[in-house]
Amino acid sequence: MAEENKPNDKKGSNIVKKVFGRRDAGREHVSTLFTYKKQTQKMLPGGEIKAAADPRGALVFSPLPAAIDFGSSGIKLLQLGREPKGEVEVSLLDEELYEKTAGRDLWQQQKEALGKILLRNSVGRAAVIALSSKEVQVYNFVFSGMSEKELGEAVNWKLKQTRPFDLDIEKIRYGFVRWTSRSAAPSAPVQQRVMVVCAPAESVLKKVELLGQMGLKTLAVEVAPVSMMNLKKFRSSTFAADETALWLDLGAEESTIALERGGSALFFRNLAVTARQLTRQIAQSLRVEEPRAEELKRRQGLIYWSPEKEASGILQEEKLQKKEDEAASVYYGTVSSLENLVIDIEHSFKYFSHQVTQSQMSKFDRVILTGGGANLRNLDRFLSARLNVPVDSLNPLLGFRVREGLKTEKSMLLSNASSFAISLGLSLGQVLPKPMRINLLSAPHRMSLESAWKELRKKPRKALAAAACVALVFLGPQFARTSYYRVQLDGAEKKLKSAKSELSRLQAGQLQSAEEESRLSDKKKLLETKLEVLHESSQGSKQFSEILAKLSELLPEEVWITKLSYNERKMTIVGLTLKNELIVNFMEQLTKSDNFKDVTFNYTQKETNAKTYRFEVMMNVG
Repeated sequence: MAEENKPNDKKGSNIVKKVFGRRDAGREHVSTLFTYKKQTQKMLPGGEIKAAADPRGALVFSPLPAAIDFGSSGIKLLQLGREPKGEVEVSLLDEELYEKTAGRDLWQQQKEALGKILLRNSVGRAAVIALSSKEVQVYNFVFSGMSEKELGEAVNWKLKQTRPFDLDIEKIRYGFVRWTSRSAAPSAPVQQRVMVVCAPAESVLKKVELLGQMGLKTLAVEVAPVSMMNLKKFRSSTFAADETALWLDLGAEESTIALERGGSALFFRNLAVTARQLTRQIAQSLRVEEPRAEELKRRQGLIYWSPEKEASGILQEEKLQKKEDEAASVYYGTVSSLENLVIDIEHSFKYFSHQVTQSQMSKFDRVILTGGGANLRNLDRFLSARLNVPVDSLNPLLGFRVREGLKTEKSMLLSNASSFAISLGLSLGQVLPKPMRINLLSAPHRMSLESAWKELRKKPRKALAAAACVALVFLGPQFARTSYYRVQLDGAEKKLKSAKSELSRLQAGQLQSAEEESRLSDKKKLLETKLEVLHESSQGSKQFSEILAKLSELLPEEVWITKLSYNERKMTIVGLTLKNELIVNFMEQLTKSDNFKDVTFNYTQKETNAKTYRFEVMMNVG
């Protein structure tokens, strides 16, 4: 799905035209994509937008559908304009945060925020929207080689068994992307791996209804982590075509990672650490209000950090020496959460590598950093040093032409352009030749009676003919069937009376047999239960002692278990350690062991006023 652009030649090339597949046979020139040009908008009757034509021959941009990102903390709006030869321009950019008050749920907050943002901006009549990763569930399935139709049926069957959101298949909307891989053995068959994204149908349709109330037609309901991957098509000169990219979207209330390779979305999941959590930790560490902590975070970031510093080696004396230094205070206030972020990324990828690809994909080649949290100074250097891969802090609007008025009207938003990665990727997905997208509205469905009636009203003669055909086809045979079934009914009633009499006699005998069968069945179950209890009591103590022996062999020396629970072959371990790295080693040993399955890392947290880290791990035994 991804396309790799050739390096620029000596005369320069227009990256947007290459992406959209447009060509200009006219004279060569420096692309206006990399320049700003004064451009105003005029409102036409009916709310449509058209760029004003400059008498000197300036480009005229027609608006594309507005892209609306329903985030966890607010709504972001972005609209592109495109001129006939393929030039694109960012014509609208806006944001409205949710007002979180008691008694108002997220739906009410979204409705109010959308109303405000549309009141300020005229976007036309069409829009595409993105659902956040918290509103969907993602599954990864593996199938053998099959046709597109067979694959669709296989995914449908899998979802019926899985029941996303504990709903029947009719009550969800889903879409999927597939990618192929071959196992290490050359003779092994090609496997089709599928990433399926599901959302409750009610949630999808409520957002479509909400936009309808605002006068907008919803063209697509997409998934945020997948949509933003379209931005890579504009950076293809810096990325290898076959590299595995890890997209890290660090938002205010929601953070996600998404894996992509060769233009295919492979996997995504939520992370625990968010930009607002970092702010709260600074506020708690420095004992200041959150607005002051946010100001310090933006100004200082991680400028105090250097590659030689490691969270596990922080000394209390150094903390005291740097207590009055703002940069050091911000660093020490956030470093534990950032270390947890690194661990979460590593464990998420290990899960993907082991569980989804069966270790066929053992590393990622690059991290692409987006979201408001990407503005944290030196975060890219910190992550690059900890993950040992290049980290690109992405400015999604870099290289795009921006309407002149936006530079003054929305200067604050433009300075935080990384938070608009999802909305820009969503907008680009409508016009790119091979976009990366999962549209939850694209599932086949029947035309509603209302839409069919509207079509017929446009052509009265066809409507009259259609009504006559319906009457002829449906009503004519009904009269014949009515006469036939009336005769059959009389005969059936007589047979029914005779059958009821015979049934009453048989039921009396069957009831007595059923009671005897039930009594014997209950006695059998009781004896089986007693036998099972006796068997388990003789084997249980022996098995548990063996499990503890295996666990002690895998436990590193500087890791201590403080709590262990075991029930129905499920074990939960809570422990302490001085180094986060030992937790990673412990997890790897558990995963490799044949005695423990489905090993899950829950959390790690630095103890207050101590140098130790508390962690929790869950697993199945057997």
